[in-house]
Amino acid sequence: MTELAYRITWLNHKTQDAYSSNRYNSWPAVISMLVRRGYNDREIEAILRSKWMRWAADSSPKPYGKATFKDVEHFLDDWRNKFNPSEVRQLVSETFAT
Repeated sequence: MTELAYRITWLNHKTQDAYSSNRYNSWPAVISMLVRRGYNDREIEAILRSKWMRWAADSSPKPYGKATFKDVEHFLDDWRNKFNPSEVRQLVSETFAT
């Protein structure tokens, strides 16, 4: 198994309990897309556990459980959502507050 495949498998296993994981047809594909965008593991976990994932699935025209990584990409790229590095840092600090 490559390092990338291991990373995706590990994050998939770690976040199966995320609120919106069952809204997507392939949770590993969402993780892979976030990895390709350059997010680190903590950022990816925070995003996967966030309300952003619910909102991305809600904005998808696909039925429940059939949203894809493309729906997440569209959500992240929509300027109206004001998704930026500062928002990711804030999300990480809120998700992993000590």
